[in-house]
Amino acid sequence: MGIQRFCVFTKNAWRDVYGRRKTAAGEVGKDSLHYAEAKNSILGAPKDRHTQLRRILSRGFTNRAVLDQEGLIKSHVDQLFRILVEHEGSDGRDLFIDMNKLYDFVALDIITDLGFGDSFHCLRKGEYHPWAKFFLDALPGIAFATAMKQFQLIFKLMMALAPKSLVRKHEDMVRLTNAMVEKRLDEADRPDFIQAMSGSEEPLGLEDIKANAQILTMAGYDTTATALAGTTYLLATHPDVKTRLCEEVRSAFEDEAEITIPGTKDLKYLTAVIDESLRLYPPGGSGMPRRVGKGGDVVLGQYIPEATILSIWQYAMYHSAENFVGPELFAPDRWLGNAAFDNDRKDAFQPFSFGPRDCIGRNLAYAELRTILARLVWNFDFELGDGTNKDWLRRQKNYLLWDRGPLNVRLSRRLQS
Repeated sequence: MGIQRFCVFTKNAWRDVYGRRKTAAGEVGKDSLHYAEAKNSILGAPKDRHTQLRRILSRGFTNRAVLDQEGLIKSHVDQLFRILVEHEGSDGRDLFIDMNKLYDFVALDIITDLGFGDSFHCLRKGEYHPWAKFFLDALPGIAFATAMKQFQLIFKLMMALAPKSLVRKHEDMVRLTNAMVEKRLDEADRPDFIQAMSGSEEPLGLEDIKANAQILTMAGYDTTATALAGTTYLLATHPDVKTRLCEEVRSAFEDEAEITIPGTKDLKYLTAVIDESLRLYPPGGSGMPRRVGKGGDVVLGQYIPEATILSIWQYAMYHSAENFVGPELFAPDRWLGNAAFDNDRKDAFQPFSFGPRDCIGRNLAYAELRTILARLVWNFDFELGDGTNKDWLRRQKNYLLWDRGPLNVRLSRRLQS
């Protein structure tokens, strides 16, 4: 008989499952089996250790820290748009290009430059770095192995029989991360994630730095690239929303150089478009499991036996009519006070999770999303291109993260007066 598992998406689920609760049991703890390989990182550390790691790592993700890195971020965004403009050609022909791949490239280049003092140079080389190849190839196997951990006998047998090539891909990815960390530690200090971990008043040990560098790279790259791709797809398939966004962005700036992190922060419709995209297509597609502690616990007013696994699957939460009016609609106006959506449970929307373990990368993510999307609609008119299925979003599989596939988009430079 397997362990009981519950996916919850009712009104107070975020507070009770992931929040800091004033009960004898306190926080519902992380599922140690699910996070066994991440126990040294901020993702899987036990409560007291997590508090220390969060205190150290969060310094690199404050609004001030993100603004201090704007020049670095902008250099990669500039390179992305140089590629888009150059691909169009001198004769002005419409451009078909896989935006999903380019979003992967720019997100990888930004997060690795912030993390290791040197980017993967995916945009310059026009190809995935070996680390990213290992990660993407290994993801289905990692997802399956993670699910099987709840059945330890089957898991051990599966790992013993697993093709060595699959195991090697994961090992190669870890080995590459470790090598990048060691190389960075041998170099002079600069304001990046490694410095935050090694140069603080409470520096982390080498193994902890390696573990957290791996997690920050994976989380900081894939979630941002997924959100960019999802928003671009939804704009391309909803021309009325795209037109309104173009009007906001193009009327807010006289020159593309004005499109900066602080300059885009107050664009209300842009933020609403991003939030609505995160609701319809949450980058964290799977649940983050918690395990009820010894003696059981009361969650959402019900007694839950010990060892029960609880999780919130954002996709289910956000697509439930109990939480959102017209849950399948792409309606940015729901975030702008439109009375038609007064019955939405806005507190059900937590794209960066909730509580003391919520995502520390929120400020960086919004900075990247706002500036890249604003520059996209400033520079181009666009629609889905040949080879992109109209149901691109719905046809995807989820292996802890979305298996996105190509997003071919037809781009054409907008006419400017």
